[in-house]
Amino acid sequence: QVDNDSSRLSQAVSNRKNKVGYLEQQLLTHRSNLSDYKGRVDAYMMNHKMAIAAISAGIVGTGVALDSTNEFSDDMKAVGGITALFAAGWALNHSDEIAEVADTLNQADSHVKSLERQIGQLSSQLSSESEQLSREEQSLHTLQVKREQIRTELESLR
Repeated sequence: QVDNDSSRLSQAVSNRKNKVGYLEQQLLTHRSNLSDYKGRVDAYMMNHKMAIAAISAGIVGTGVALDSTNEFSDDMKAVGGITALFAAGWALNHSDEIAEVADTLNQADSHVKSLERQIGQLSSQLSSESEQLSREEQSLHTLQVKREQIRTELESLR
């Protein structure tokens, strides 16, 4: 019976280790994807400095704005502060680009928040699986010690 329990628990530990490894890999992949995506958004923002400046300055007539909780609001303000003087005149003739940039950044913000939620869920799942693995490994160790004690007692009876 102890050998059967040990074998089943050993298989469970092996399966759990595989799952923990898979979750670790998924977490690394998602974090890398998030970092890459933010880098692409930053590059996009640098390519649209005037539109960013117009949005961040809240220039009348642009008709677009970003929520202050937008992932990229602070970055926009930094870029916008540099070029705000020129943005007012430029904005009058480029309202379509401004609307496109605002829409793109709002979509980017949603995507970033979605990736961050996924990362949070994976982190939580990984933590839970790691804790379960630790408990299973402890149980396996206890069972192996018990099995050795029984073997030792049986050997002493011979």
